[in-house]
Amino acid sequence: MQRSQVAAFLLTLILTFVLGACQMPPTDQSELEREETSDEMSEGKAVEREPPPAKRVTLAATGDIMVHSTQIKAARQHDGSYDFNSVFQDIQPYLEAADLTFANLETTFGGSEPYTGYPLFNAPDAMADALKNAGFDIIQTANNHTMDSKAKGAVRTYNVLREKGLSPVGTAATPEDRKPLIVEKNGIKLAFLAYTYGTNGIPVPEDQPYLVNLIDEDVIAQDIQQSKKDGAEFIIVGLHFGNEFDREPNEEQRQLVNRVFEMGADVILGGHPHVLQPMEQMEVGGEKKFVIYSLGNFVSNQFSYTVSNPYANKGVILYLDIEKHAEDETVALKEVRFLPTVVHRYEQNGIGYTILPIEEKHVTSESLPYEYPGLTFNMVREAWEQTTAHMEQYESFPVFHLEEAD
Repeated sequence: MQRSQVAAFLLTLILTFVLGACQMPPTDQSELEREETSDEMSEGKAVEREPPPAKRVTLAATGDIMVHSTQIKAARQHDGSYDFNSVFQDIQPYLEAADLTFANLETTFGGSEPYTGYPLFNAPDAMADALKNAGFDIIQTANNHTMDSKAKGAVRTYNVLREKGLSPVGTAATPEDRKPLIVEKNGIKLAFLAYTYGTNGIPVPEDQPYLVNLIDEDVIAQDIQQSKKDGAEFIIVGLHFGNEFDREPNEEQRQLVNRVFEMGADVILGGHPHVLQPMEQMEVGGEKKFVIYSLGNFVSNQFSYTVSNPYANKGVILYLDIEKHAEDETVALKEVRFLPTVVHRYEQNGIGYTILPIEEKHVTSESLPYEYPGLTFNMVREAWEQTTAHMEQYESFPVFHLEEAD
């Protein structure tokens, strides 16, 4: 064979081999490498994908809203009307920082003068307007003053609150109204229930037992179960119990709290002592529970010089962050915070009242964001020190800061 023919033959073989190799399917090794690369990309995407955010609702809870005679006089305007809005002007931003706000109302809206304070409370409807304007949503009406204006007053109080856009809990105007209060907020269904130890000896009519919820453990258990049937995912119970002006819960309070938790309640908000009692978290049946034995007074005319108690004008706003996890839709208490408050009574063109928030920055900088006759920095600092020490007696809880809610 001639050299030129040999060279052509060899060139043909080489080209055939190269082209064939290009068209061959990938080897097992190259396929494996490609699969590994694909898997790594998939895994990378899974890592980068964030889980859906949890749904959250923040509940703010305050103590007793009392309306003594001097408060009524202070709210009276020149034209004979009443206006309580100024009482809440300093604290309002802190109430509005929550999704829902709760308070215990220790007066009635009986509807006719004379308006009275202790011992039989009957306040102008203007207080209901002020509560709504301040940012309140849910009002506990089951307490020892529910019947101060008798059965007619209890019914009217319930109806006035409803007319103002507030949700009463613990009392009812009709048998049909006596049911758990279910509130859905931010995709979470909360149940509110409330009960009182008694009504100061004023009997509840036998033919109207639905007017006010008295503490009856069988009834509480039934109401909790009904709440769950109604779709509640988290249950808050208000208990009006304990001894007035005692700063520590008694054994009866503790035992009742444990039993109500065993029934299925998640949070218990206590009241009646008119002073703060400590709060704590506990585990019951593998679930985290929370109780504050007394929220104290939020506003009243109870001061050291009126009831000989230096703690009656100190209170808190309690902030409960409740979360619903997207993965399994379980609802649980995520965090508890609190804000100390103090009621200041002053004289400026007559007597006035205001509820003052106390943040840590107010007492560390010695610069108060509010100014009233008779108010001193030492008064505010003392309230801060007393309240924070007492509230953290059982365990430590963070103090609320308004900018956190922005």
